[in-house]
Amino acid sequence: MPGVDQDDPARTLAFGQQLDVRPVRIGRRSDDPTAPLVPEQVAGYLAKYATKSVDDTGPGGTAHGQRISATVRDLAQRARFAGVQGHAGADDYLLLGKWVGMLGFRGHFASKSHRYAITLGALRRARRRASALIAETREGGRPLDLAALEADLLADADDDTTLIIGHWQYAGAGWDNDAEQAVALSAAARAREYAQKAAEHKNSHQPDER
Repeated sequence: MPGVDQDDPARTLAFGQQLDVRPVRIGRRSDDPTAPLVPEQVAGYLAKYATKSVDDTGPGGTAHGQRISATVRDLAQRARFAGVQGHAGADDYLLLGKWVGMLGFRGHFASKSHRYAITLGALRRARRRASALIAETREGGRPLDLAALEADLLADADDDTTLIIGHWQYAGAGWDNDAEQAVALSAAARAREYAQKAAEHKNSHQPDER
């Protein structure tokens, strides 16, 4: 992408070289670092970074995080000045200042795969089903084991649809009485008067090019 201003070189953004690719298997957690991961370990890892406080990137954070935050602030400030001067690359950096707490990253903290991971839509459907079951059992005073129902809650049921009811009817045109007509005509007259005065004010403040 282009530099933020004329003194800034173009840069290439890419993922780093630190990768930890290991299969995830259903089983019991092991303390062996070379053993396959289990779903609970992956969930714990994602939960740790999903709930990580933005304060971790502040003055008390790591030196690396502080350098990134300082760079993000500097680029955002330079983009504001470069934008005034009409530099083409400034637009790509203008929003960085709003995302200093995320180290300049504006996307999702985790990617989602339709082939590998469960979708957010399936999770939303499961939450709706769980809420309905909880309400039913609470009224009946029966215990509910959601863990035992996990597979059924996450299943894509064919009858899980959203019913939308909509009906339109022509109500008519015009006014119901003389009072409504007088109010509408008065509002329209005031709107025209305001528009005319605004146009006259604008024309009176334009420079004379003669």
